Amino acid sequence: MSSLPEEIRKQLKSFVSNTTDESLDLIVNLTGKYIKENKRKKLKKAEQEIGTKIEDAIASAYQIALQLQEEYQEKKLEAESLKEKLYLMMDTIGRPVLTEVPKNVHVLDYLFQVCEEMEDARFDFPYLKDTRYFLYMRGLKRLFKKLNKRNRIGNKLWAIFDEFRYSRDAYTLVQATFQRLMKYYKFLGKDFQVIRKKEIDEYLRIYDELSGHYEKLIALLVILLEILLTNTVPKYADVRKRRLHENTCFVEKHGWRIFTLGFNRNVRNAMAHKTFNVDLVKEKVDFYDVRKTFTMSFREVQKETRELSALLLILPNVIISIFCSAVLSIRDILDSLPEHKG
Repeated sequence: MSSLPEEIRKQLKSFVSNTTDESLDLIVNLTGKYIKENKRKKLKKAEQEIGTKIEDAIASAYQIALQLQEEYQEKKLEAESLKEKLYLMMDTIGRPVLTEVPKNVHVLDYLFQVCEEMEDARFDFPYLKDTRYFLYMRGLKRLFKKLNKRNRIGNKLWAIFDEFRYSRDAYTLVQATFQRLMKYYKFLGKDFQVIRKKEIDEYLRIYDELSGHYEKLIALLVILLEILLTNTVPKYADVRKRRLHENTCFVEKHGWRIFTLGFNRNVRNAMAHKTFNVDLVKEKVDFYDVRKTFTMSFREVQKETRELSALLLILPNVIISIFCSAVLSIRDILDSLPEHKG
């Protein structure tokens, strides 16, 4: 029988059940594909099995937490003891869910290792070698190195991660990834001897959508720079309300122009206002942005679209780096605890 109080067990079962229903509906909305009723029933059955494991894990963690609370109140808790019990709590909670963790490895240590590997992840689309993708990634690495050096991490990064993952932007980004972006990147990897109407229309469509997602990326970068420069954390929603031009200028002003090089504001404006003309005979596109008029060949449009796609590919790494830096800051805190002297 579970060692959890009855009320907590009821709330936990209700939470797991409701979360499963919501998750299934979310998958449908994100992928644009319905889940058949027989598959839903199988997933609900799996939920019951997982729910039992989660309940057992939380019950064990609950007992450890009570013990920690008691020892803290009685001032019996040593730093080394705290460290050991935090590891034990994470093992208790994590092992039933993270079945891939080796038995001789602590869950926390496993998470630290995974985060280090994730921070070094790179995309390998062949066309990226002809873009600035690796320069963008080096710039991102340099930014987080500065954040870590100035100790601008920990709770601040958790705050960003929490706000962004529950935002409408995160939802629309994941939905777009499942339903369109993966197809777009597959298309961008194709080489055409002759770019015809079908292809140029697709490049323009892709550029238009990627521009919208770039606004999310630049907002996150502005927040990271604010943390670096002022040690304050502006709200993501507030930064997103600013004009795109204001955010890009802020990034450039403070020496990080690398994150704006792949974005052509004039093309974006012409696309947004539908002030462009495709000339199939001369294989060129005329763009009109307020007082500026300029022309690109079909090949140049292809190149611009690929470049923006390369810049946007650092967005997953920004989110991963925010999360992983926050996780790895836990390791730094644990390592800073004094050794137990007994």
